[in-house]
Amino acid sequence: MFGIQVSVLIVAVFTAFIGYQFRIREKKRDLAHSEITKSYNEVYSPVKFLLKEINEEPSKEEKLVLIDNFFNKHGLSGSKGQLIGASEILNKYFELNALYKAFKHDQSAYEDKFIQSLKSFEVQITNEFWDAHDIIYKEHIRYKKHHFNPVRSLFLDLLATIKFMTELATSIVFIAWVAILTDIVLKLHIFNEKSVAVILVLTVMVALFYAMTFIYYKTFYKPTNNRYKMK
Repeated sequence: MFGIQVSVLIVAVFTAFIGYQFRIREKKRDLAHSEITKSYNEVYSPVKFLLKEINEEPSKEEKLVLIDNFFNKHGLSGSKGQLIGASEILNKYFELNALYKAFKHDQSAYEDKFIQSLKSFEVQITNEFWDAHDIIYKEHIRYKKHHFNPVRSLFLDLLATIKFMTELATSIVFIAWVAILTDIVLKLHIFNEKSVAVILVLTVMVALFYAMTFIYYKTFYKPTNNRYKMK
């Protein structure tokens, strides 16, 4: 009777733990996606395109006008710099604003350093832009690929299902081994040799599932844009 009660308790704990973990992960994923989308729309996109226009402008006079317009719109006073997710880029943004003030005070002394910093900041923002773009439009790209290639679509859907089952099975296997070790230490005699063998087989299957998940990531999760390296 004691063994049956403990077994039921373990199953209940398994179910509650797995459900809790999935809810937490889903909530974190939704929050991260929302934050990335906001940063993409309000900072990365407008800043990237303005910086690109500035750095490609051949006329020095027009470049100076564009620079002033940029800092009037995206300077510290009315900035949404807090939406920049990477601390390294945020620090670069603060440095750029400080250099702009020095540049306005003495252009000849700070021109080269400021322009170089502006180009470097464009590289960093461009990388953040494309990273966010890939995340936001991942399903859009996937839909287009699936629509024109139903066989590949079926294969990717199968691998996505295996990925989900792998995550679920991993949680089960982990808790099962903890329960088995607890059973051995406390000498509860809940798990027999057959039960341990089943858990061992499940562990091997999870390892195989991880291999297939690796294929899934290699096949689908790759850059979806035509990035180029900026120097």
